[in-house]
Amino acid sequence: MRIFLILLLAAISMICVSCDRNQIQEKSIPQNTEESKMPPKISQEPIPGGYLQQDPKAENMQKMARKAVELLAKDNPGMELSQVLKAGTQVVAGLNYYFRLELKLQDKVSHWDIIMYEDLGGNCSLTEKKEIK
Repeated sequence: MRIFLILLLAAISMICVSCDRNQIQEKSIPQNTEESKMPPKISQEPIPGGYLQQDPKAENMQKMARKAVELLAKDNPGMELSQVLKAGTQVVAGLNYYFRLELKLQDKVSHWDIIMYEDLGGNCSLTEKKEIK
């Protein structure tokens, strides 16, 4: 009976020690922090799931950039598009548009990285915006 109790206590001790080690290992793993996706990597060649470089002067890119500025101007009234510096698209269930824009607000010129999502119905929304300082 004594041997049985000693073996039982030894087994319980080993289980407790291994549980403590697992907890220590979990605590030592750094937490994932979401980093900004701005600016995204833009390829000149199509890559599945990636952004494809677009001509920032193309009419469709200019049109979508104006739409992005219109959405951005809801929080920044009076903001106007000066020029599209970079453009890229990503095919998802719809399209993500990436723009690096030069914008004007009164006398101030600022540069922004913007990602705008256009769903399959043509509805647009800003998913990321970041002023470049």
